[in-house]
Amino acid sequence: MHRALTLILLLAVLVLVFTSRLLALGGVNPDLPLIFFAWLLSAPSLRRMRFGSFSLLILLFLGFMALVSTFWLPEAALLGALVLAAFYPSTLLSGHRLFDFLIIQVVVSFVFYVLGVFIFHGAFPWVDILFEAAYGILLSLAAYLFLHAR
Repeated sequence: MHRALTLILLLAVLVLVFTSRLLALGGVNPDLPLIFFAWLLSAPSLRRMRFGSFSLLILLFLGFMALVSTFWLPEAALLGALVLAAFYPSTLLSGHRLFDFLIIQVVVSFVFYVLGVFIFHGAFPWVDILFEAAYGILLSLAAYLFLHAR
């Protein structure tokens, strides 16, 4: 129960930081929810959340987004669907947590932008996407090192 409450609180804080654009750099807002879900998906099999719990966490994420800022809600729903779709394929990755963490982040981010172009009829800003991916990977590495420093 303690772990679940900690994850929910962390998710709520991430949504607040994400929607406030507190970590935006050069107009690019890092995808903190993706980093959070990639971290969960890269967990070792013995510590991995069950699909139902993971789905509930994604629904809470969407609920937090709806409460804080409906502006990002369509994109958040797409991200939630992609992360949920990555749940089972992520079990087939290498088992090396850092490598899996980065693979999940890069693949989901790329698919998110490709689908976003078709769903939301936007442009495909390669420079912004590459900058956001690099920024997200740097934040991911920092978060990974922080979370796994012993």
